This record gives sequence, C-alpha cells and structure tokens, in this order.
Amino acid sequence: MALSSKDKLNLTVGKDNWFLNVPSNLKGKRLRTCDGPLGVREEKDYTYTYPSICFPSPASLASSFDKKLVYDINKEIGKEAKNRGISVMLSPGINIKRNTLCGRNFEYFSEDPVLSGLMAKSAIRGLEESGSAACVKHYLLNNFENSRFNISHNVDDKALNEIYLKNFMIAIKEGKPSSIMTSYNLVNGKYISESKEFLDLPRNKWGFSGLYISDWGGVRDKKTALLSGLDVEMPHSNKNDELVDQLDDLSESLERTTKNITKFIKKYGYREKERKDVNNGRDLASYAVANSIILLKNEENILPIGKPEKIALIGHLAEEPCYAGYGSSQVTPINVLRLKDRLIKYIDNISYTPGYDKDGKTNDKFLEKIEECVKGKEKVVFVLGALPFHEGEGWDRGNMEIPRGMLVALAKAYSINPNIIVLLEAGSPLEIEDVKKYAKGILLSYMGGEMMAEGEALVLSGKVSPSGRLAETWPKSFKDSPIYYNYNRDIYNLYQTESIYVGYRYYDKAKIDVSYPFGYGLSYSKFLFTKLKCRISKKELIAKVTVKNIGDVSQSTPIMLYISKEDSNTFRPIKELIGFEKVFLNKNEKKRIKISVPLDYLKVYDFDTKDMVLEDGEYILLIGDSSVNLSLNKTFTLKGVTLNKDLKAKVPEYFYIKDNKFPLSSFKRIFDNDINHDGSSKKADWNTVFKNLTSLPNGRLARDTFYKAIEELYKGDDERIERSKRDIQYFPFRIIKTFSGIQNDEIFKLIFSIVNGE
Repeated sequence: MALSSKDKLNLTVGKDNWFLNVPSNLKGKRLRTCDGPLGVREEKDYTYTYPSICFPSPASLASSFDKKLVYDINKEIGKEAKNRGISVMLSPGINIKRNTLCGRNFEYFSEDPVLSGLMAKSAIRGLEESGSAACVKHYLLNNFENSRFNISHNVDDKALNEIYLKNFMIAIKEGKPSSIMTSYNLVNGKYISESKEFLDLPRNKWGFSGLYISDWGGVRDKKTALLSGLDVEMPHSNKNDELVDQLDDLSESLERTTKNITKFIKKYGYREKERKDVNNGRDLASYAVANSIILLKNEENILPIGKPEKIALIGHLAEEPCYAGYGSSQVTPINVLRLKDRLIKYIDNISYTPGYDKDGKTNDKFLEKIEECVKGKEKVVFVLGALPFHEGEGWDRGNMEIPRGMLVALAKAYSINPNIIVLLEAGSPLEIEDVKKYAKGILLSYMGGEMMAEGEALVLSGKVSPSGRLAETWPKSFKDSPIYYNYNRDIYNLYQTESIYVGYRYYDKAKIDVSYPFGYGLSYSKFLFTKLKCRISKKELIAKVTVKNIGDVSQSTPIMLYISKEDSNTFRPIKELIGFEKVFLNKNEKKRIKISVPLDYLKVYDFDTKDMVLEDGEYILLIGDSSVNLSLNKTFTLKGVTLNKDLKAKVPEYFYIKDNKFPLSSFKRIFDNDINHDGSSKKADWNTVFKNLTSLPNGRLARDTFYKAIEELYKGDDERIERSKRDIQYFPFRIIKTFSGIQNDEIFKLIFSIVNGE
C-alpha cells in the first residue's frame, strides 16, 4: 500500500530517542542509532548504559598517524554495535580543533584538515565494512561548545573551503559514509540543518547519497529544514504536528526523504534478534594506546625504564586515570586499568604515593609522603594532567591550567629527586611550561580509554617505543591562541577573523613560540630519510622516499609530507601537511615508502572565480618523521592558474601575520557577507537561551525554579547539581525540552507566559 503524505512526514522524525520510524512496507525491520566514537554507548534507559570497551579517544588515535589502526578499532566497534542490534554509529566526529578550550576536543582528531579527513576516512571504512553505518559529524564548524545551539560561525570563503570543508570533503568523498549529522550551530547566519547551500554540496560535489540526520534537538524550523535537504530529525518531537496542514508545500521534499530513508533502512535495518555482548577489542585497545603515546622530552635518555630500576610512582591519576571525557561519548567501560597495578608487570621495584587528591589538591601530609617515596629512587614517574571528566560535551574549558596542587606536588618531588618522568593525561592541550622545568622526560597519552594504563606501562618500560606525534599544537598559554582576542564575546555571533590561520598555520606564520608544535614527537630510535622522488600525474602527486631505522630499537615511525609555496599571490601558511604514512622497521631495516596525494589537497581558494584552484608555480616538498625533523626537501612545479596579485594590496595583514589581534575591519575585506545574526529574544519562547532569562520579566523566578528542580532531582549529588546548572546556561528551551524528557508543550508554554508577565 502506498504511503500517505502524513505517513511520509512521520518517517522524518525519530520514533524515540534512538530508533528511526520504519516504512510500513518494511514491517518487522528496526533501525537503531548509538553514540560513539570511543565505543558503543548503548543506553538501556536514561539512567543506565550497558558496559562496552572504551577505546582511546580520537585525540589519542590521531596522534598515532596510523590510518590502519583507526580502521581496525572502528571495525571492532562496528562489530560490537552489530552484535547488539545497533545499525548506526554516530561517529566519527571530525570537527577542526580551532578552539583550544573546546570541551569536546578529545572527541575530534586534529587542527589539520588532511589529518582529520584521512583519519575519518579510515574510521568510516572500518565501521561500514563491519556492517554498521557511519554517521560523520558535526557538519559543519561545531568547534565551540558554549552557545553551540545559537551561535553563528561567520567565516570567510577561503577558510571555509581550505580548512573547514576540506576535512569533510576527504571523509565523505573518499570514506563514503552512509549518513551525515548536521551540527547545532549556524554558519554565516544560517542553521546548517536549514542551509540548502551546505546540504546540497556533499550530494552535488562529493558523491554523497546517504541520509542527513540532525543532531539531537538540532532542528529549529522543521519545514525549512525539510525543504533544504534534511532527511531525519532526531530524536522524537512534536514538530510534525505543525506541518500536517502544509503537506502540499512539502510533497517534493517528502518524496526525497522517503526514498532516502527507505533505502537506508533496507540496507542497515534488521529484524529482532538476540542481543550479544562480545567485546573482543581489549588487546587492540592497549596496542592502540602504546602506538599513540607521544614522547615530548627525553633528556639524558631517562626513558625507557629498566626492569630492575627502583622507581617512585606518584599521582592520584595512577589510581583513577583521566581515560575519557563527559557527554554523549561517555562509554560505560568494562574494566578501567590502573597504572599503579599495571606497571609492576614490567618493573620490579615500585613505591607509590598519590601526591594529591581526586580534585588535584595537595597538603602537607601528601607532600611528606612524596618525600619518603622519592628518596633513594633512581627515577620518579609523576602522573598529572586533567582531572577525570574535566572535559566534556556542552561546555568549553575555562582555561588550560593544570590543577595547582599537582604542580606543587611535582615541585616537591623535584626538590628531592630531579630524575622526573612526567606522564600527562588530558583530552586537550594544557599549559605545561612549569612541568617542562621539572621533568627530564615527558610522555603524553591523551585520554586513552580503559586500557590506557597498559599502553602507558608498555612505553614506560620500553616494551613499545613511542611513535606518536602531536595532532594539534600545544601553545604556552591560551593568550597565545589565534582566537584569544575574539573568544566568547557574543553568544550569537562569532567572527572567525583569523581566517585560515588555525593551529600551526598561525603559530608558524606569526613565529610564536609554543610548548610543542603540531607534528612533534620523539622516539627511542632514529631514522634516516634518503632518495626523495616526486612526480605529478593528472590527478595526484606521488612522493617516494627510502626510510631506514639507524637506531637501536625496532619500532614504528610516521612519515610526514608537507608542502610550502613562498611566491604565492594568496595568503598561505609557511607549510601544510598533505599526506602521511606509518611504517614499522626493525633495526637497520629500510623500506621504500610511497605517499599518494590527490591534487585537490593542494588547491587554494580563488576570490575572483570563487572556486578552488591549483596555483601555478614552484613548490617545495618536505618530508621527515616529525614536523621539526623534515630532513629532505624537493622542488617541483605545478601547472595551474595565476591568481590575482591585488589580494596582497587589499589585505597585506593576512600575508604578514604579526600577532593574534585580527581586527574585524581587516576581516570584512575578505568576508563577503554582512552578518549580524541576533538570536536574542524580546519574549520567552522556544529559542530563548536559559542564560538570558534574567533579562526578561519574571525571568529570575523561572531560573530559580529550574535550579530548585535540578537540586531536588539530584539531591545529595552536589557535583551533578553544579554540572547540570552549568550545562543548562547556553541551552535554548527547545533543547531543554529535548534533553529533559518532558514532551508536554503545555508545561513550557506556561513557563513562557509566566516569564513574559502574561
């Protein structure tokens, strides 16, 4: 029987929080979605999620520069999802790390679009080849958790195409995901879920033929979203009730959505079957950690630690590790390993003391125990960094500081025994200049999931040589960040005045000293690069190089390929990553490595033609095992277009960067739009942001009433109460409704009438 228009409309909204509605002709099939990307976050209800392996975070995995590793992990996640009757994994998340403070950075790969895009491609293929659908997210520009529901990212077309669309282009064009999740935010004044321009682009240019799914609660105007190209609104809502009298206007859109949804469910839907817990990936998870850890410092070859050496282990994080972040990626782990327990497998003589408490605070008693613990020891392993679940979805971090108590405890240990090895655990960059003063060795494991302690122990003991490289810059402080002077000024408009100068593109160009640069990392061995060759075909650049392990340790190493162009008529970074591979080499072994780079990766934005083009002229190819060890280079020529020279005269400040004060007046010379998105409400309604309640009549009463409800709901859990009050600040009421589970519109309408003094 043919579907009615109303039936078709019903398909465009979730059946509940996780399931899609299924067409009547596919009766008996089900289609369930599930959060990622650290593992399978399978909810039983709002209070319980089933245990599953918590794999290393994308921030950790990106540091491996190992595409096959990312593929293997996601294939394992996909298998587990399928065993549990889950059709769609809502991952990978690939947003560019523009904002060092973004609370969700641990969920994303990199500040670089090529690294982010290629890692995403591997993740997508792993999921899809396991039989699960990937849902790449968050399209587009979700790099700011505060105000993510209502802020407009206003960005020039050059940065948009060269940075923020490029990673999605690679992931979608080459990875071929079955679905894409639209982000909450606006771009240049339009919500992504309502932007025909941005929703048409992957379908028309990148070969996307799958399903567009909204982020949960991310649809403001359902009719506009459907007309623009959105297929499914998640989760369940009552917005369709407003459209039943407008079905004629939506007939063409509903034909499209029905076709897309039916095709998707035919491929990924399933009939009811027995649910299985398998969880076979724990060894893979610990291997992934060990191959992602970054060696930042190794004075006097303090690392690795010999099995018979006497060691002091300090840090409460060695008991309660910072293995994951808070929010929709929060997997319930099977068994979180502790470094305190794992290190004794590889090192015979270890003494332990926490040094600080679970809140990162220390006192005289802790410091006395540190003195006892480190005396007479050959080396000290000090674990510090971010507190567990300090980072998460829904808010930006307030700063990049390490808890002061940790630093006081570290200084105390150093004053007695200077042979310090610091092990850093965090989801995002921290201010570590003080840490560097007190450490001869520094290892960074990011958030490594439940098997992190095993991977850390393998690297500390030298069973595995670290081969990770930084997938993002670690600046000395947030004040050095390119967005510092343009951060969090307005909850409705964000002008990205730095343009393309995100991450290392800025720090290199402005010659800003950083704690550690993008692509940095050491190892326990050494590698020699020789015989660099390069040729250009119609569609790609092909580089070949011979790599030899000339050190004493058999291990893996990344091979990084950058390009530089000095005589350009457009503004460019000093260098940019265009490709990479990873190879394992035994001692004295050498291999010939090939890296193929699509010429699309080398294109720049032409302000005249408003298109991406290859710029004519001479380029330099640079290759090595880290960004500061690009030991070989080769000049090559590309045939392309000659760009207009007038741009340099129009915006010289973007060619010669001096600091991070990017004035709006300069930005507007490259920004064609005249955006002044104002989402503020004169009256309380579904789009009113909670934080702005107090500016409206009776708003304080409504705010205090909400606070009391939260206090009553989580009575006795002060941490949960404070976190909930913090989370809600930037929520519009349409989002509060979605996540509160209250579907009765009349309750909210009553609140609005009270706030508005009606």
